[in-house]
Amino acid sequence: MGTTQLLSVPYALYANSAGNTEVTLRVSPVGDTLFFGSQWVIIPGISAANGTTTGPVDIDGNTYRTVIIGTQQWMAENLKVTRYRNGTEIDYPGENNDLWYLNNGGAYAWYNNNIEWKNIYGGLYNYYAVVNQNGLCPEGWHLPSGEEWNQLIQYIGGPDTTAGNRLKSCRQVDTPVQECHTSIHPRWDWDVNNHGTDHYGFSAVPAGYRGVEGAYTGMGQNAEFWTSSEIGSGRAWARIMLNTDGGVITDDGYMKKGISVRCLKSN
Repeated sequence: MGTTQLLSVPYALYANSAGNTEVTLRVSPVGDTLFFGSQWVIIPGISAANGTTTGPVDIDGNTYRTVIIGTQQWMAENLKVTRYRNGTEIDYPGENNDLWYLNNGGAYAWYNNNIEWKNIYGGLYNYYAVVNQNGLCPEGWHLPSGEEWNQLIQYIGGPDTTAGNRLKSCRQVDTPVQECHTSIHPRWDWDVNNHGTDHYGFSAVPAGYRGVEGAYTGMGQNAEFWTSSEIGSGRAWARIMLNTDGGVITDDGYMKKGISVRCLKSN
């Protein structure tokens, strides 16, 4: 494959058959390199920005990288909007844990009430915000259902013990993927057995969560994402990835909990 052809590849991963050998091309999120077969290859002009598409733009003017995985187009970053699609402000309880707990109309938070985490990990939204009738995701995008998450997981190999590692950002403390070793956020905490490979450009980052009663925990260890699938009795389904686990965990989370959001392009 010539250099011109490589530069024209618009997405983060392609796996095609070359004889009996599967060839993987993966853009590094930390430099001008491609993962070819089993090694990183430096190719000037290739960068993480070339590995994904750009768009959409939310009501606040934030633009999001996206990635196509199978037939689905996902945001490759966590949502960080502060207004609903119609311009209405989303409630921001800030340090008031009582207001956070009592909210049942839609609220968001920055981890530890620190806006400096906004562009690094995005916002943490309770379930009432993600299903608010005013619309949370940008126009033409929606909160994925549990079944749409299942479709993603099946496409990347099924719900085995490594699906989560393949969706995680490779940025991690002491990762064996040396090009991705970092202690600078966003990044995963170290684990002896699990490290992200970001094979598909999904780049899941561990933003942590805000608990029902307002406490924050999990940055560096937890990446949790809402689905639109409700359970009832104040609970809804979420998908979780942990630094200490290689899979994608299905969790029945309390709707008052604040976690991350990835939007999916609507058909």
